[in-house]
Amino acid sequence: MQAERPRFEASEEDVRRITDEFLSACTTGDLDGLVQLLHDDAVMLSDGGGRATAARVPVVGADHIGRFFVGIFKKAPATARLAPCRVNGQPGYAMYIGEELVTIMAVDIQDDRIKRLFLIRNPDKLARAAAK
Repeated sequence: MQAERPRFEASEEDVRRITDEFLSACTTGDLDGLVQLLHDDAVMLSDGGGRATAARVPVVGADHIGRFFVGIFKKAPATARLAPCRVNGQPGYAMYIGEELVTIMAVDIQDDRIKRLFLIRNPDKLARAAAK
């Protein structure tokens, strides 16, 4: 059985820097840049709670995740904006469409690359997060 490294291995500054680079590559459509920021075996999990559009199965692999995010950001409306936030005590990002919170993103960093991405799209969970 493979041992998992502890969550939040990277410093807060490293998490914010790498996440900023990732989101910059997303907004510019830089697939190569995205892939370089991800572990080859990175995993993206999303939770729509059956009430919001989300990937139903984990997206696995740097190339698949990179293509997923390039596609999502190409389709984002002009009113979409990202705002830094805290997720489980760590840096994350919230995405708003207009004034509506639609997604919260958190990452796990290992060896200066993204190992796991978590997208929260479930309206019930987002409502609780917005209320805090």
